[in-house]
Amino acid sequence: GAADTVSEHLRQFCGEAEGSRMLKMDVEGAEFAAILACDIDALCSFDQICLELHWLGRPQRDGGIGMQAAALEKLLDAHFVLLHAHGNSYGDVVEVAGCLLPDVLEVLYVNRRLLDPTEYRPNETGLVPKDILDANNCPFVPDICLVGAPFGADVPLPPTE
Repeated sequence: GAADTVSEHLRQFCGEAEGSRMLKMDVEGAEFAAILACDIDALCSFDQICLELHWLGRPQRDGGIGMQAAALEKLLDAHFVLLHAHGNSYGDVVEVAGCLLPDVLEVLYVNRRLLDPTEYRPNETGLVPKDILDANNCPFVPDICLVGAPFGADVPLPPTE
């Protein structure tokens, strides 16, 4: 069945049921509007949120950088922390506010209530793809290493094959 918003989907299919919840969303650019339309209580009910963020380097699409930033800030307001990110190598690498970003980024957010506050800290090394966690989306181009701001300190890129 179809639902208009994430909040409505929860009401329609989960009701008042308790338990662990994970949201997985790949909606080709509509994810930012979907997050903004979701009420904060519905967002807070998730333990994990796995998203594919589209068109990060194309501010003219899907509400632009202001909408994208507002949606990601809403995840912070809902007590989520970015646990992992992986660049989708089918997209371009673009410059946004002086940072190199993949145009499409796969991310995993985890609700802070699941984390011991003494056990996590900002990344200091950057995010270099690891075979155990990441699979290159496009086998014809190198995988994307997320180094420098906002992903961590500048680190040397791994050698290309």
